[in-house]
Amino acid sequence: MRRIPLGGLFVAACLGVAVAEACPIPFLDWAIAFGLSTIPVVASKQTALALTATLLFFGFWHSFRQASDQGHQLVRKPGLAKQIHQIDLEAQADSKPFHWGNQIKQRLIAKVTGVDGHPMDFRVEAELVGQPVHYGDRCQVMGRLALPQPAMNPGEFDERTYLRHEGICVVLNSANARDAAIQQHGWGNPIFAIALTCRRAVENI
Repeated sequence: MRRIPLGGLFVAACLGVAVAEACPIPFLDWAIAFGLSTIPVVASKQTALALTATLLFFGFWHSFRQASDQGHQLVRKPGLAKQIHQIDLEAQADSKPFHWGNQIKQRLIAKVTGVDGHPMDFRVEAELVGQPVHYGDRCQVMGRLALPQPAMNPGEFDERTYLRHEGICVVLNSANARDAAIQQHGWGNPIFAIALTCRRAVENI
């Protein structure tokens, strides 16, 4: 039986992330545990101890990434999901608008740069109503921030877990089309923007 190079480290890293998701352990506790685990690893150089240190490091990394995400901190505030906020955002992806009843909606990934006039920096999955938004566009919308919906039934798509793996802890729903406005058409990353423009041109042929 052939051994897979670094397979053990990969499994340990995945387990660390899975444990951090399942158990809300403070990242400082993960950091202390990882720091203490490095001492026997250096002293003995045993594989089992190295795998344990890897698990603890990735548990710390995942927990720290969640705790430091401004969007994650916002939605943990009581009553936040019930309030409508003024959101400044920049589209980080392109998506095709779709009809929902008598509305035209669009779902895309965006970076929030401000909430109610306060500077912010976190990513969201945004569901916008109204005029189409393209990659790099900077917009201002009125909407609600909330946690993604978890799977309600066995085998159902788990949006919350999927977005968390993408580094997104928050979803944004715009209130209505009248409150959304594109403030500036931008390019974002020029190479990515050119690639998206070429793809749209091919799709329209």
